[in-house]
Parts: sequence; structure tokens; C-alpha cells
Amino acid sequence: MYEELGITQPTWQSVSAIIAMIDDDRLPIRNDCPDIVLYADQMLEKVFYNLYDNIIRHAEEVRW
Repeated sequence: MYEELGITQPTWQSVSAIIAMIDDDRLPIRNDCPDIVLYADQMLEKVFYNLYDNIIRHAEEVRW
């Protein structure tokens, strides 16, 4: 999947919208920066999801 990195043009992406797409109740996500947008590759969503997934899989104790 990462072979596609850089193939498409970067776009402005809302961090809040990406976080909202991670629909998982195992670990709540608090977004204190709702107006942040990033100019990034369209795979940014996958990056956020992978970070979240790695926390769930590998953190021995996750606290909020």
C-alpha cells in the first residue's frame, strides 16, 4: 500500500475529519485542535489509523 505514497498530489486535509473516521471505542481520541488542516499526501488517513492501531496492539497500559 505504501508504494502509492507520493503518486497523487498532496491535498489540504482536516485532522478532525480523519480522526472522526477512526470509529473504534477501545481508546477514545480527544481532539483539542479542531481547526487544524495539513497539506499532505492522501495516505495521511492511513498514517493516523496505523498510529491508533499500534497503540491498541502494543501499549501495555493506555490511559487517558
